[in-house]
Amino acid sequence: MTLQPNCGSVYLESEVANPPGEPLDGITVRLRWWDNVEYELSGAAGAHSPGKWGFSPLSPDQNRAYQAFILDVVDSRGNPVPLSEELHVDMPNCSEAGQSTNIIFVSRR
Repeated sequence: MTLQPNCGSVYLESEVANPPGEPLDGITVRLRWWDNVEYELSGAAGAHSPGKWGFSPLSPDQNRAYQAFILDVVDSRGNPVPLSEELHVDMPNCSEAGQSTNIIFVSRR
């Protein structure tokens, strides 16, 4: 995982891959913060490249404060049973960490 400054738009993005490193599409990634939950499908048609997913969950007025995010892979939006360990991403503020990339979930199947 790589954290970098970005006060324009806080975002988290990367990919889901199989053990050899090939991208996997259609895998549900869940993002939780505060009392919010969002879901993205890896490689979503028209939105992401193969295996890729991404979230931009905050409005510009929320970028400067500490944010704690939790990412994991789940079965589906309708059945959010965890299929991976949770990844906790702490962003102290956008000047220190406003973007998080190179988060790679590797399928165990």
